[in-house]
Amino acid sequence: MVNLTVKNLGHISYLPPIATWPIGSDETASLVRVHEWSQTSLGPVEHWARSLRTVVDLALASQFPMVVLWGRDLLQIYNDAYRDLMGGKHPSGLGQPTRECWPEVWDFNEPIYAQVLRGEALTFADQVFAISRHGYIEQVHFTICYSPLRGESDTVDGILITAFETHRAFSNSNDLAVAFNMTERRRNRGRRRRPGIPVHPRQPRNASPTRLQSDRWSRSPVCGGAVPPPGPMRYSSCRCAYARE
Repeated sequence: MVNLTVKNLGHISYLPPIATWPIGSDETASLVRVHEWSQTSLGPVEHWARSLRTVVDLALASQFPMVVLWGRDLLQIYNDAYRDLMGGKHPSGLGQPTRECWPEVWDFNEPIYAQVLRGEALTFADQVFAISRHGYIEQVHFTICYSPLRGESDTVDGILITAFETHRAFSNSNDLAVAFNMTERRRNRGRRRRPGIPVHPRQPRNASPTRLQSDRWSRSPVCGGAVPPPGPMRYSSCRCAYARE
């Protein structure tokens, strides 16, 4: 049955039935539907403000990582993309106060939340956070935006957070740079390395391998190696050098 709400101005707005809200087959949408919200400070879903349900619909439908913090406890409602950032904090983080879910960054977030609840939007680019989401502390980079959410009385009742993890992008860029530098070093080393060409013992150290003082060496048409000039030759004590008698 379709639930229609008629407001004073006479226009009709559509609200999905509570039993099927939120609409969607994503994991987080399914978890929001079955969560015991009546056991939280938000109360049963049927008592939620329309503005809260609207912003939750927006977050769940987005492919960007988003989390809605609402109410006096700033309870978390997030989408699948944000779930991927949470690691082991999911699924217990759904409906949990953000201070309990992320105690390791509360000192950073607390004054920011206070500013946003006063109506100010804040953005931080490539901000470093020390978080524990896989059972250990790791430093990660986020570009993160905090936006105020207004309720039915036009007061700020919540916060919308959009976060993009940039640490992996930096790591991939560094890996590519390291691989490129290693390739360049190998290539330059190969340019400096001379092939296995016999060297005359009288050849100066920096002389060309095909020019030996007054003697000229030719290259073999078969293998391209250096061929000694005509004349009596003897094999010197050096394994790779010929010496003229």
